[in-house]
Parts: sequence; structure tokens; C-alpha cells
Amino acid sequence: MNVLADNEKAAAGYVLVFFNEIEQLTHESAAFQNVLKVLAMKYPGEQGYKKMDDMERKQLQESINLTRYYCARTFIKLTALKNKIPELGQNYKEIKETKEKILSDDMPTYPDVEKYVIQINTLFVAGIMSELLTKAQDIYKQYAGGQNG
Repeated sequence: MNVLADNEKAAAGYVLVFFNEIEQLTHESAAFQNVLKVLAMKYPGEQGYKKMDDMERKQLQESINLTRYYCARTFIKLTALKNKIPELGQNYKEIKETKEKILSDDMPTYPDVEKYVIQINTLFVAGIMSELLTKAQDIYKQYAGGQNG
């Protein structure tokens, strides 16, 4: 039994779950934006949301809830991974502030949601790409070392 290989598989699985939840967050943020756009067209003006019917309120609340849910989940995973992949710790405080604003506002704004989605996607790509390049370099060194021997 190779414990190191099992740990690497578990870590890779966790990173894959993180990626899937970032994708779901990205999807939910786009759906949230779509709901807001439809309501803004139907009810123009700042007070338009007060005219929504029950079904529209429910749809908006579900969209907000799902966006918050994936915002919280991705942040929890980011927090867990940032010590293992240091690049994921970049701008952590700013990302945390954006997340807290989204979770605490009664009606989060789409620009705040979009900001968080961009921040978390950017960090994921930067952190994972760095990790992948390091692994690729290690694999190459092993391969090249084996060729010279």
C-alpha cells in the first residue's frame, strides 16, 4: 500500500471538487445576473423590485441562496487549500471581505458577486497552474535523469 500515492489521489480529488464548485458558483452567478436582468427589464427603476409577484420573489431568493451557498463552499475549500498551495493564499483577505459582503447583504449586488467569482477563478488558475508546472518539472527531471543513467 502506497500511502503517498493515496494522499496524492485524495488531494487531487479535493482539488477537483473545488474546481467543480467554482464551476457551479460561476454558473449560479450567471443565473443570478440573468434573473436580475429580467426583473430590471420588467420592472424598471430602483423601486421596481417591490412590484414583483410571489413567483418572481421566490425565483430571485432561490438564485441569491444558491449564489451564497457556492460562495461559502468555495471559500471554505480555498481556506483549506491555501496552506497546501501557497498561491491560493494571494489576496485572501480581499476575497474574504468580498465573500462576507455577499453573505451578509440582504440583496447582494451582481458586481460584488462577479468580483468574487473572478477572484476565486483567477486564484484557482494561478495556484493550480503553478502546482501543475512544478509537478511537470519534477516528472521531467525524473524522466531526464532516467535517460542519462
